[in-house]
Amino acid sequence: MPPKPLHPDELLRVEARLRELRGPAQARTCAQIAEECGTTERKVQLAVAALRDAPLPVGSDGHGYYWIVEPREVRRVANSLTRRAIGQLRRGLRLRRAALDLAGQRHVVPDAVPVAVAVDVEPNGQLAMWRER
Repeated sequence: MPPKPLHPDELLRVEARLRELRGPAQARTCAQIAEECGTTERKVQLAVAALRDAPLPVGSDGHGYYWIVEPREVRRVANSLTRRAIGQLRRGLRLRRAALDLAGQRHVVPDAVPVAVAVDVEPNGQLAMWRER
């Protein structure tokens, strides 16, 4: 079941609190922000996602969420997110390759027909080993 939509007042409360947390030195955990704003941790997470999609400079580290105030920090966070995304894509491709070896099976994707034994990566990053029927 999808989460309930975030009420605009909750979003504004979380945004206002985050704007007070200027820089990573003032970071607060999700639980702390939820308690300070009188809401739940899940709603803080939803608010942070909405603010990031806006896009507003909400950063996070091992200590919690904070408002990014330095251009250098914006670049650092953007680079970190890009590296993380690339790593996840690489892991996904390796997992697809491993599917060929799964318990000695070659046909592990339902409703798919193997089109090649070798794993070829197309320019768009998709594996060319399966073709949908």
